[in-house]
Formats: sequence, C-alpha cells, structure tokens
Amino acid sequence: MVEQTILAETAGGATGRRIISVAKHLVIFSRKQLKHLRRDAKNALLFGWHAPRAAERIFIAPSAVVTYAQRSPSRSDTGRVLSGNWDLQVKPLDEHPKVRYCINRFVRGQSWEEAGAIEHAKKLLDKRGSADGRRSWAEISRRLEEIDKLYSELKETRRLKTSAEFLNQASSREDSGVYIHIDRFGRPIFGGKGCHRFAICKILDIPVIPAQLGLVHEQAASSKKALRKLRHDTRE
Repeated sequence: MVEQTILAETAGGATGRRIISVAKHLVIFSRKQLKHLRRDAKNALLFGWHAPRAAERIFIAPSAVVTYAQRSPSRSDTGRVLSGNWDLQVKPLDEHPKVRYCINRFVRGQSWEEAGAIEHAKKLLDKRGSADGRRSWAEISRRLEEIDKLYSELKETRRLKTSAEFLNQASSREDSGVYIHIDRFGRPIFGGKGCHRFAICKILDIPVIPAQLGLVHEQAASSKKALRKLRHDTRE
C-alpha cells in the first residue's frame, strides 16, 4: 500500500493510478499463465502429448451441444481432468435460462422483457448484486443492446472470433471463450460461460465456433482421438 501511494505521488494523479492498474493486471496475467502452465505439465505427465491444456482453444459445432452442466465449475478449472459422474449431471440445453430467453428474443421476435431477460437480471441483482457484471439497470440495458448488435454482426459474418482475434493478440489460449466441457465419450457439454455468444451461434446454425476447454472427463483425456478432432480450426 505504501509503495502504491509513493508510486501514485511520483507519477502524479491519474497517470499514477493508471500505472498501478496496469501493474496489477500484469501480475494477475502472470499468475494465470503460471497456473495454466502447471496444469499443462501435470496433464502431460499423466496423459502424454495429447493431454488437455488449460484455456485450450477448441473448435466445436454448436449443433452438437444439447446439454449444459447443472453445476458449472469456474473458468479456473479449465483443462482440468476429472473422473466420476459429473458429466452425467446435465440438463437439456433449451432449459438454460439465458439460452431460453435468447431463443425468445431472436427466434420468436419478443422484446427482452417478454423474452424473460429482464426478470432473469432482476433475480441475479437481488441475489448477487450484479447480472453479468452489471450493477445497474442502465448497464444492463446497454448490455442487452450489445447483444442485439452481436446478433446482427454474427448473422452477417457467420463467424465467431477467437479471443486472440477479438483482442488482436497472438495467443493460442482461449481465455474467456465460450466454455465447453468434454464428457467421457468426447461429447461437448455447455459450461455456462459465454452464454449469449453461444446461444446466438446455435440459433444462427453457425457450423463451427472457437471455445475454451473446460473440464475433461478422465476417459476422454486418456483417448488420443477425443480432443484431436476438436483442435483444428474448420471455420470458413
């Protein structure tokens, strides 16, 4: 805290605060990358060169995803290999609240309120104090406008960008992408992150999209074929 104060005073006001903010983000980024590398190394030791990687970029067909995880792990579990029956604890995809209200909005032409988005956001605000990181109705309204714009863009381009393409960075990791788990049979399960992007791509029947690897069942991790077919960018 003392060092931050000195730095802010030395650099001067707003400039100092920006420097501190950038420094904090660099520390967080470095820690995340180190965690990713540790998971990569552990998986490689256990499963060989074809092992799942943390924040790995995979390419999936939205049409192949028909279920979502009931209790979705956080993004910190990306690339984690787990045994057990977690992959059987799923629900039909069209029962996911965000997917459902996106269908109402973009397929049935309802307003966001009629579609159920406003009611869902209200529940999240009451329960958590935020909805998709937005803490006010003004922010939520802007967010819904952004989703409408995303729909229009994807309807025209029919191509979802990777995180690297979106941020104009050279990275093989797909941090913050549509979150997809892989079950014991190598089938994709929606992990509950990147809901609007994923729902829109599925509604528009976009053939292939990039995604961030979530959990991987141990049986799939032991198979050389399970992830191999998901590692190739077959987007047009």
